[in-house]
Amino acid sequence: MASMPLIKFWPDIEKNVMREFADTVPHEYNEKMIWIWKSLQTRTTNFKIRKSKGAVPHDLGVPNEDPFLQINQFSWQDTNGWKDLNPKFVLMVYRGLCAHRQQGQRLSPLHMACDSGSAHLPP
Repeated sequence: MASMPLIKFWPDIEKNVMREFADTVPHEYNEKMIWIWKSLQTRTTNFKIRKSKGAVPHDLGVPNEDPFLQINQFSWQDTNGWKDLNPKFVLMVYRGLCAHRQQGQRLSPLHMACDSGSAHLPP
């Protein structure tokens, strides 16, 4: 995501994108998806759930599905255990808070998503 230009030139869009990601963090999406990489490696069909509770999704949807209802479409890998998405989200929220604080705005509604995302970090 090219979020630095967004935060500089279109801060409201950046805040809305972060809120959209934050809204998904406390929810689990139990839809089973074929885990393509593992299926190719094991030569059997392997499944993963779309998104586990506390995980920050890889994406907010893709055009070949319903992007308003089906998040985390990335099916090549199981992104629920990725170690980079949750800390990246927390850092982006913090960066946004610092940038918007100068304008007298707050991003506090994202605080709970950051807590939940931090707790979900794999060991």
